[in-house]
Amino acid sequence: MEEIKRLYAEYPCYPILDDHEIMDDWGAMEAHSGPKFARIRKGAREAYFDYQGSRVLPRKKRLPPSFDYSFSYGNIGVFVFDLRSQRRAGKNHRLYGNDQYARFRTFLTRNQHKAVLLVMVNVPVVHLPEWQSDVGAALLGHKVDFPDHWSYHKNRPDRDRLLTALYRHKLLFPDQKIILVSGDVHLDCAFSIKWPGKGNRPVLYQFTSSAISNRTKKIFTEFLKAPLGLAGKIKLKGGVKVKTRLLDPEENLENPFGGLNIGMIDVLRNGGSTSINLRLVGYEEGALKYRDFFRSRLW
Repeated sequence: MEEIKRLYAEYPCYPILDDHEIMDDWGAMEAHSGPKFARIRKGAREAYFDYQGSRVLPRKKRLPPSFDYSFSYGNIGVFVFDLRSQRRAGKNHRLYGNDQYARFRTFLTRNQHKAVLLVMVNVPVVHLPEWQSDVGAALLGHKVDFPDHWSYHKNRPDRDRLLTALYRHKLLFPDQKIILVSGDVHLDCAFSIKWPGKGNRPVLYQFTSSAISNRTKKIFTEFLKAPLGLAGKIKLKGGVKVKTRLLDPEENLENPFGGLNIGMIDVLRNGGSTSINLRLVGYEEGALKYRDFFRSRLW
């Protein structure tokens, strides 16, 4: 598509492996870790690295165990998680390895004085309520991607570890803005994630954008949008309940949005302060041009 070519030619592209580089919901099934899929896994990761990963990581004789990486640009620090290469279902269940988590913790330490941190997670951390992921997986198994979500009970330990690390970091550096950035779910939405308690408690944000060209039927997108406002609380290990809430868009705009879309994060420096605008550029079938479907100024 000429339009996609122009987009990629005019904007920097920072890639990461996701499930469809290998197989739908890769890593969510125990069989994916077995010998039957070993050659598929290796070949798919080789192809990803040849075409995309080599743009951001040095080429070595052997593939790295994970394609995560980080970089900085001005007053912004970016960490890109790889949630597919090290994923395992069943015994030793995990979404990412301890080595990748250690690199993330090092990234937080080294970027503590940046104004903004963007943490890229290909599957949104906040999406379906916990009960819906568990019930859906129990009823439908892997026919629908319920076990792929962070809220699925076997994935929660890694979710809780990630959010707890960000919580502790925010306590030390409360002025730093942190946004989880994701895609995958063919829906755009923006959440706030707030820890309970009095005073100035830590707040994170999540911004999800997808898809740019793979249109989903309107009746299905409405079905996907319905449970998002029900997420409400995330119960972390230790009993802490984190409040999640869809951000209020500007008047006459939408959150969530189910049409074709691109998410834009505008980071604006003004002297010693930094402001962030979340913006969704979308397109609806039959429209003559694209327009903003969501805007929210965070700071």
